[in-house]
Amino acid sequence: MLKLPKSISILGTKYAIIVQSRDSDEIQGAWGRAFLSKGKIFVAADQSPAETLSTLIHETVEVLNYKLALDFNEETIRRLEAGLFAVAADNGYLEV
Repeated sequence: MLKLPKSISILGTKYAIIVQSRDSDEIQGAWGRAFLSKGKIFVAADQSPAETLSTLIHETVEVLNYKLALDFNEETIRRLEAGLFAVAADNGYLEV
């Protein structure tokens, strides 16, 4: 698993990053989940480093989507996730 920071700041709000099992009550079988009202981003523990980074990017885009009222659908969020992941990987933020 990729070493994650304990928290990240998104548009001035601090979000705790919590790694849990996919079968936890918070994640409920997903790879990740953002809880804006709780200030928490959950990431599933059983992922490769690349999957972990991709999940964190995805959840970050979900938060931005909500906070900026972008009204992106899930497909657009996934495409942004893929593009941002490629930028991170291509520029050495992930050694795959």
